[in-house]
Amino acid sequence: MHPHPRTAAALAALLAIALAGCKVRSSTSDRTEKSAPGEISSAPSDTNPISALRSMGSYLRGLKAFQLDVNGTKDEPLADGENLQFAGTVHYVVRTPDAMRVEVRTDRKYRDFVYDGKTLTIFAPRTGYYATVAAPPTIRELLDTAAARFDLEFPVADVFLWGTERADLDSIKASAYVGPANIGGRDCDQFTYRQTGVDWQLWIERGSRPLPCKLVITTTSLPSRPEYSAVLTWDLSPTLRTSTFAFTPPKDAHPIKLHDFMDTTAVGAK
Repeated sequence: MHPHPRTAAALAALLAIALAGCKVRSSTSDRTEKSAPGEISSAPSDTNPISALRSMGSYLRGLKAFQLDVNGTKDEPLADGENLQFAGTVHYVVRTPDAMRVEVRTDRKYRDFVYDGKTLTIFAPRTGYYATVAAPPTIRELLDTAAARFDLEFPVADVFLWGTERADLDSIKASAYVGPANIGGRDCDQFTYRQTGVDWQLWIERGSRPLPCKLVITTTSLPSRPEYSAVLTWDLSPTLRTSTFAFTPPKDAHPIKLHDFMDTTAVGAK
């Protein structure tokens, strides 16, 4: 699996993790990490980093509909070797395999994406510009087409790739189970993974819902080691309405071609 380049800019020694009470163990270890009394009540679902990824991916691919809220920060490297950090949220409403609504709100820009299995509309709420193009019939195909034709990447797109042949688990060079953690009241297990140029950490919920709870990606190929961090909150029984996957332009909105849209809403635009 290779995390989405635009999601995190990209995913150097397997992370030297300084977490009080947690000790990194190799993926071949069969020992069980014990948490302090009152910290994590449930037992680990799977302490093998690769099989934990497979289980999570299989569970994600079985979801018919979900709502996902992502609260994250992203470092932008500067020419002098320093990083600027920006914060943002992403709100997904998904009905597999052919409908998706995405609302992105960051320090730099707002974007809405509405996909109904036939068309994709991109809308900039603060400028009023929007563009609609014909789209392929599935979300998976949409991700590929948007990237290839328009250099457009969706946030945390790995959510749609885990559990598929695109996960590319063979590219993982090293991995480890760190130990238990609590993310927003959810008992989770923390893992680390290494690929060429990137290190990443993943927290997976324990129990019958092996969902990704948190993701941290560090680009090790750049001197400033920029980082992307996100907490993921899930609703597996979302309310879906007819209007959820339909775009109705506001009265003062301006339709333009998608290539013009991408030029008009370049980096730094609203």
